[in-house]
Amino acid sequence: MVDEEDKRDEDKVEFDSAGEALGYVSFDQAQVLAMRAAMDTPVDYGRAFAKLRMAFEVTEAVETEDHYVVTLSFRPQGDFSGTPGREQFYIEKEGTVAIRQVLALPRLDKQRRFPVVRAGIAVIVVASVAAVVVLFASGVFGGGDDQSPPAAEAPSDGTALPLAAVTAAPTGTPTAVPLASVPSPTSTATPMPPTSTATPLPTPTSTPPPTPTYTPVAIVVTTTPRPTNTPTATATFTPTTTPTPTPTAQPTSLPTVGLAWGSQVWGRESLFSVSAANAETAWVVGSGSTIIKTTDGGETWVFQPSGTTNSTLTAVAALDARTAWAVGNPSTILKTTDGASWEPQTGFPEMNISGVDAADASTVWAVGSNGIIVKTTDGGASWEVQTSGTTEALLDVAVVDRETAWVVGATTGLVIFAIVVALLPRLRHLRI
Repeated sequence: MVDEEDKRDEDKVEFDSAGEALGYVSFDQAQVLAMRAAMDTPVDYGRAFAKLRMAFEVTEAVETEDHYVVTLSFRPQGDFSGTPGREQFYIEKEGTVAIRQVLALPRLDKQRRFPVVRAGIAVIVVASVAAVVVLFASGVFGGGDDQSPPAAEAPSDGTALPLAAVTAAPTGTPTAVPLASVPSPTSTATPMPPTSTATPLPTPTSTPPPTPTYTPVAIVVTTTPRPTNTPTATATFTPTTTPTPTPTAQPTSLPTVGLAWGSQVWGRESLFSVSAANAETAWVVGSGSTIIKTTDGGETWVFQPSGTTNSTLTAVAALDARTAWAVGNPSTILKTTDGASWEPQTGFPEMNISGVDAADASTVWAVGSNGIIVKTTDGGASWEVQTSGTTEALLDVAVVDRETAWVVGATTGLVIFAIVVALLPRLRHLRI
């Protein structure tokens, strides 16, 4: 009967001269349709991007039996520094957008602010040092009559006094060069005011004793900075190179493994159960017949049609990357053996199913309302109803092997059921 209906459906499809089905959109047209829908009818991208026009780009496009799955990246138009968002479209072959969902929002890079406080402190320190140098040069902080050399008197004929100039040698030691041969005031030497009294500044031990002919400014510029930097550099390198027991720090990082959690956003449906086949592959189920799967450790999630409508899927159990079971309400048991398509199961009583677990590809238990427990040993081809001894709702099941499983349910208190088929002929009840 099904083959005849499929054949009649195929007879209804008409093709053009290029081999394309009439009334169907092509793979490229589906991508353009997704771009146009995103630009013409933008959805809520958050308060930070509420009034911004977005630029879209196709990052992934996949064709399934009934849909074109197109994933777009989007970001604000113009210059943008950050990570673009992602939006996904499920487009039917006739060109209708069946599902549209925002997978991730754009994220802006954090920019470092200008250190205003540090810059202000630096300006104040530089200004203070400059003021002190000027005051020392002008002789305001000069010593008493016993420590300061006598001021030189200017000749009555108006000629400039001969001064001693200081030149820095390659080793940093200043040497005095007499300039007595300079007769005219056009020389580069600056005459000292008659009223100023020059006082030599205290110098480090590496500076030779000042002579009365030296000018204080020359001593400060050439010799003061270098001796102060040398001991500082040697003191900082000593503690950083000597500690060798770095391997002892490794055990402190081990307890942090598994403590960091990241949030993932999916549509507007409620999600009730998750099961992982390995570190990369996991399934999640929820309301609205929702089944989503990741194969890259949660970086991306793909919607999978469940084959049911208006079902609330309450539990999922993954055996490997291709085999999984999902159950829900009303009376829903689904199975996948290729990791993508799901097949509804039949042959069990009507009930609200809330838990499922599998020992292997053939042996599976499911539990639900009215104390009902069903089991299959042939991969879902047939189901056996097992007596639980209670009419309370059973909420979850955990399978140990083909002979052993644990079931929990709700009553006035918490009830734990243990099924040990190989050892006990009847169901054992444990009340807590």
